[in-house]
Amino acid sequence: MLSVPIEVNIANRAYILAIAEGTILLLVAIGDIIRTIALTRVLHVPKLIGSLFSVIQLQDKGIIVRTIVGPGGNKLLIELGGVIVGIASRLGKAYALDSTPQGTAIAHSSLVATAGNPTAGDPTTTQLWHRRFGHLSISSLQQVHAVTTGLTGPITALQEPCEAYILTKTVRVVNKKAPERATAPLQRIHSDFWGPYSVPTLEGNTYMLTFTNDYTRKSWVYLTKSRGQLCTIFLEYKARVELESRYKIKAI
Repeated sequence: MLSVPIEVNIANRAYILAIAEGTILLLVAIGDIIRTIALTRVLHVPKLIGSLFSVIQLQDKGIIVRTIVGPGGNKLLIELGGVIVGIASRLGKAYALDSTPQGTAIAHSSLVATAGNPTAGDPTTTQLWHRRFGHLSISSLQQVHAVTTGLTGPITALQEPCEAYILTKTVRVVNKKAPERATAPLQRIHSDFWGPYSVPTLEGNTYMLTFTNDYTRKSWVYLTKSRGQLCTIFLEYKARVELESRYKIKAI
């Protein structure tokens, strides 16, 4: 477990937390050959619906990723020292690592349907497949039968809206109207916490914490080595400005 969770930025610009880091062993299928690959510094992010690989992280470790197009479809070849250590096959708009041996076929081409006939219009069946694929969009879900075995036809459309899917597609409306300016010192304090920066200061600081008095627009800047110092710095700042101004902080 991580003593301080790591923020992971996802596609919609939101942040989710990684709570642990470690090494995992992965069985990778390259045709009939199975290799055991050790992945280091793997983050455990409970809110992710699947496992993701970063091409940039692979490149930073000296691993080459190149694209090929052939009779078997579009693929990514993952090479280390001129040796192919993994193959990822194109699946829709993403690439899936061939990590489960199925003879000479790739793992995702031999998915077996176990939920009955999806074309029968059974809403419970459709909901089940929708959840199994991590709330995949309906247009993509209806193409699953083309790359699997056991489905007799396209999965029917959802009869009822999926709450989780709607929430992920919801656009947050931001109120751009500026609040009224404070009428007294320390009535409102704006704060921001930024980092970590890739290059530390001479003292080893990689984070920056700021406080701005809305009334006077005066700002204070603090450099820190970790997120764990945030509370201590705020208490020091609060004691200092309240003593100097003889006012009390009303809101942050």
